[in-house]
Amino acid sequence: MKKINENLTYTCEKCSNILEYRLNECLDVVMHDSYFDRLISCFLYKGEIREKILKFKFFNKPFLGKVFSKYIAYILKKKDISIDLIVPVPMYYMRYFVRGYNQSEILAKVISDEVGVRFSSNVLKKVRKSRVQSTLNAKDRKNNVMNTYSVNKKNEILGKSILLVDDIYKTGANVDECSKVLWPKDSNFSLIPANLIAEGPMSE
Repeated sequence: MKKINENLTYTCEKCSNILEYRLNECLDVVMHDSYFDRLISCFLYKGEIREKILKFKFFNKPFLGKVFSKYIAYILKKKDISIDLIVPVPMYYMRYFVRGYNQSEILAKVISDEVGVRFSSNVLKKVRKSRVQSTLNAKDRKNNVMNTYSVNKKNEILGKSILLVDDIYKTGANVDECSKVLWPKDSNFSLIPANLIAEGPMSE
């Protein structure tokens, strides 16, 4: 994959704002009724990137996650984004058993090593099986993941700025549901940056 182009900018397709590194993507749009306060992603979900992500996720190529993670870590350091804890989006145990690894956990571990921030895979737990998100529309995706996550160790996240790591952002249903559990809007939890590899349209 190509090196990061420091002069590269993106335009939000919904509000036309100029965005650097897709950082704070569509805040006016994404943040509306969301439970996280920042969205970071490195790539668009298309072409070679899409192929690599699919291989990483479904075809037993976990080593590709190390490459993606370094891009994410680069942005965190470049923009001096302060975080206290890195948490991957969890996978249901049956799906983990079949796949053999959680791609978000791989990403989170490498990011942790790169930026020197603690990583924990035990904070969030997926408590029930859900349907595969890619087969659903936006409304069904949100309903599909509702009440599927729980927090194991609330004392570990109190007052923390949490980096929530997932692989692909489309409708944001998964990330927002995890964020809601980690930081309910009526609680004293800190705001949560959400960190994704790639963004893509629902039609992908």
